[in-house]
Amino acid sequence: MKRTLDDETYYCEFCSSTSPVAVSDDIIQVFQETCGLTCPICSVPLVTASILGGPASYCRNCGGVLVKQEIFLAVVDVLRSRAKGPGISPKPILPEQLQRRINCPHCGGTMETHPYLGPGNFVIDLCTVCSTVWLDKGEIMAIALSPGGDREA
Repeated sequence: MKRTLDDETYYCEFCSSTSPVAVSDDIIQVFQETCGLTCPICSVPLVTASILGGPASYCRNCGGVLVKQEIFLAVVDVLRSRAKGPGISPKPILPEQLQRRINCPHCGGTMETHPYLGPGNFVIDLCTVCSTVWLDKGEIMAIALSPGGDREA
């Protein structure tokens, strides 16, 4: 992928598709083609995406991202190592956030909804069968911006 001259889109030389430059601070690039999966939140087709160069699926409707667990962990490490300044204090987890039950777009099984055990107070959805993580809009940046000793000084 490379940026076009107008600097507002990416152009894929392989498939000749274009996509907006960024969904969230150049972290997620969204492509045009659907990936055969359905959003577990709003039931629309997911499209292919890239999160810091790793494969992902993205919902254009709700802004959610589906990503393999190992890519999620690598993205968190990279974003937190790049974060500068004091972290943003996270909000407390609300009990109703833990009640959500969604189905995995890959295997159809029920994803586990639990607090993310890294920095911050966030609830993520994890499929232990497929090792995929569903992130609601803004969650990856909220995790990256949470306080902690692993952020750049």
